[in-house]
Amino acid sequence: MLPEIAEQLLEANPRLAKALSLAGISKRGLAAYIILLTRGPMTAAQAARYMDIPVTKAYAVFSRLMDVGLIAKQGGRPAVYAARPPREAWLRLKSRLLGEISYVEDKLIPALEAMAGRAATYSIFVLGHGSIEDTASKIVARGTSPLRIALAFPEMLSERLLESLLEASHRRETRILLSSEIRQDMLSELGEVAEIRWTGSMFGGGFIGDEVLLIIRGGVGLVGLWSNHEYFVRIATIYFDHLWETAAAQP
Repeated sequence: MLPEIAEQLLEANPRLAKALSLAGISKRGLAAYIILLTRGPMTAAQAARYMDIPVTKAYAVFSRLMDVGLIAKQGGRPAVYAARPPREAWLRLKSRLLGEISYVEDKLIPALEAMAGRAATYSIFVLGHGSIEDTASKIVARGTSPLRIALAFPEMLSERLLESLLEASHRRETRILLSSEIRQDMLSELGEVAEIRWTGSMFGGGFIGDEVLLIIRGGVGLVGLWSNHEYFVRIATIYFDHLWETAAAQP
């Protein structure tokens, strides 16, 4: 019943659903939060029964909710999870979002202002889901700059792209940042030729080389922004390096 309440709430308010998605909270994540809020602290296995999902998926949902500050993990074996009070939870989420926005703004606005006073030859394209894989593969395959890759969503990966990454990592310095949504076994071979680190969650991902492709998850699937402008490449690189320094060497 409780998962259906979350679904009905989002269906009745599409704007709320979109806002939560941008904040990194899925329909299933909202349902999990409501379950903990109304039923009290419980283990992932108990929550999985309420949600009718595998326990492994419940752990992934709880990991994301902890990252955004909606729930906390208590002691015990197995671990028990508890919902933070609604007001506290949303203040934590708001603070996190504002921090990320402020960081990007501090790096982006000066660069854009500098661009406005210069004549430059560059291109910027917005890409739909169908063009993202081809563009990402080209960035990986061509160029000589070190590769910085942030894999935020499982749908960013394909067998073709993994093969390109494996080949490129033998000849170019490659750093790959993984979100909690990416399974470790999906990149087992890459760990031998590329540096890999893990972070809890990311609002978006991308591929940085001589060009940059930024990727977010929209209402119609993945959406990408590609550019070959040096400022966009530099901004993306600075932000990636910031995430890299705070990421974990082990999942």
